[in-house]
Amino acid sequence: MQGKVIFILMALMLSTTGSMFHTELIESVGPKSTSIGNMPKNIAEDGDIGKYTSIKIDGMNNPHITYYDADNADLLYKKYDGWNWNTTTIDSIGDVGSHASLVLDRFDNPHIAYYDATNADLKYAHFNGTNWVNTTIDSDGDVGKYASIDVSTNVNPHISYRDESNTNVKYAYYNGSSWINMTLDGNWGVDNVGEYTSLALDSVNMPHIAYYNNTGGDLMYIYNDGVTWHKQTAYSINNVGMHASIALDSNDLPQFIHYNMQFQNLMYTVFNGTDWITETVDSTGRVGEYCAIAIDSNDLPHVAYVDRDNGGVIKYGHKNQSWDLFEIDEEGEFISIDIDTQDRAHFSYYDLSDQNLRYLSHSGANVDQITQSITFNQAWGGLGLAID
Repeated sequence: MQGKVIFILMALMLSTTGSMFHTELIESVGPKSTSIGNMPKNIAEDGDIGKYTSIKIDGMNNPHITYYDADNADLLYKKYDGWNWNTTTIDSIGDVGSHASLVLDRFDNPHIAYYDATNADLKYAHFNGTNWVNTTIDSDGDVGKYASIDVSTNVNPHISYRDESNTNVKYAYYNGSSWINMTLDGNWGVDNVGEYTSLALDSVNMPHIAYYNNTGGDLMYIYNDGVTWHKQTAYSINNVGMHASIALDSNDLPQFIHYNMQFQNLMYTVFNGTDWITETVDSTGRVGEYCAIAIDSNDLPHVAYVDRDNGGVIKYGHKNQSWDLFEIDEEGEFISIDIDTQDRAHFSYYDLSDQNLRYLSHSGANVDQITQSITFNQAWGGLGLAID
């Protein structure tokens, strides 16, 4: 009898597609972790949907994604529970949900910072374990674009964002009883700063923020050591720092990925504890927009970005001794990346042609063994997820 079961399963594997086999697998053995990977999947297809996407992976290696529904001007949130994708409309009052940023707290509950375009406000939504709660955090002028969020170990949110009215970079945090916001840089319109903010909290819950100085064309970095704020120019040669994205390693040292506008290259900047080091990751054409970074358990960077000269191809880079670069899907924008507990990369992004939200995760093969000559689905294939 056991031999017949094995034969039937083998026949299914040889005669059905990946997504059909996934359906059979769910029915027979229950929900599967997404860590084994997937082919690119449209997971939201109802209209122009998927811009400003942000992804985080929970403790079960299941993806959570927030994104903007441009047709209805709503903020949406999608979670894979091991069986299906579940979608929730988080905010639908006015034009809300652009510039969204997602983080999961230590209980895997989602927290989202986003922009209310109708009122030009910064808003915050979180799931408290029972209900979703939406709050306006800052309404002083046109504020809230380029929002980036992280939460502390005691589940207090911290948000960096742009003050469009005064061309400043601002920061807001919840201290356990009330919200506090402040201007960090910009000199009230003298300097044009604060686009592409990216925030990460260190091991003692102190904020580190990357952002673009439009006036000087610089990649900027500001952090708080628990006593005061320290501002540094991380890199300033040519027009750099656009699409800035930050991640902190296990020693709380910052790593950045950013776009060199002058030479249209993807740049990587890191502080090693003593010196700033910058290198070009990719310079083959116009590459680097919509870049994002995540760091694995070995403090190695994983990045995703767009290749404009190749029709908007999405590329993925992983560094060990050197950078290994791969094309992972034919086109996209608004890319977000996160790493699961097995150091596998997961991506959410907007499909330009179909105007859909897409999701992609690594197949589980060693990244260094994947060659660029393999097609997208072969290189990044695996069991497909059921879609709504």
